[in-house]
Amino acid sequence: MRHTTLFSIVIAAAGLALSLAVLPAAAQDRGDAAWYRGCMTLTDTDPGRALDQAEARRKAGGGTPAGHCAAVALVRLGRYDEGAARFEQLSAEAERPDLRAALLDQAAGARLLQGSPEKALALMDAAIAIAPTDAGLRIDKATALADLGRYSEAVGELDRAVALAPSSADAYALRASALRRIDKTDAAAADLERALALAPHHPEALLERGILRAFRGDRSGARADWETLVAAAPKTDAADAARANLDAMAQRRK
Repeated sequence: MRHTTLFSIVIAAAGLALSLAVLPAAAQDRGDAAWYRGCMTLTDTDPGRALDQAEARRKAGGGTPAGHCAAVALVRLGRYDEGAARFEQLSAEAERPDLRAALLDQAAGARLLQGSPEKALALMDAAIAIAPTDAGLRIDKATALADLGRYSEAVGELDRAVALAPSSADAYALRASALRRIDKTDAAAADLERALALAPHHPEALLERGILRAFRGDRSGARADWETLVAAAPKTDAADAARANLDAMAQRRK
């Protein structure tokens, strides 16, 4: 059975999350904002073309929006080192502290995709130093720690995230995954109930509860969680993991 951790799913999805930029406010007028939205959309469908357009726009004075679209396109193309370096450069040039922190966070996401969690962790620490009350940054740092196998430290970061954002289902679901990895299954189960009370069809929480139930020998409960996940969020990475687990469970019955 494929006992996928939530952290691996977060890392795999990090490149997608990069498109959720905080940059439209940096555009000078509606034309710039429209161009930026179009370029970011193009990174999904044709990142090579988006990169060409962004680089041309940047050379013509397109500023941070063009630079950001280019960085996202580089990540979409699998050029993680270059993308991370672009995000870091943009962060150094940004005037707003929240924007500097967000860009460092995105650089860290690229480093995680590159397979460089130590570099990602250093970038997370720099971002948190700028925005210490940002729960999302704490969650992302926990992701980097977990990728290094430092699950107890990941739990500590997620404790801080929960304190900052007590209604974050993501924080509870991720903390449950980390707690399971250090054999604190009762605490993990409690976190999953909190996550699912906040978001009944939270994909990662359903995946993790199914894993935990399977570990405890509750195969019917695990199957129910994974089937619910596949039905509610069929196109997610969590659903892919749930399908793999369901297939493995079916093979065992043969």
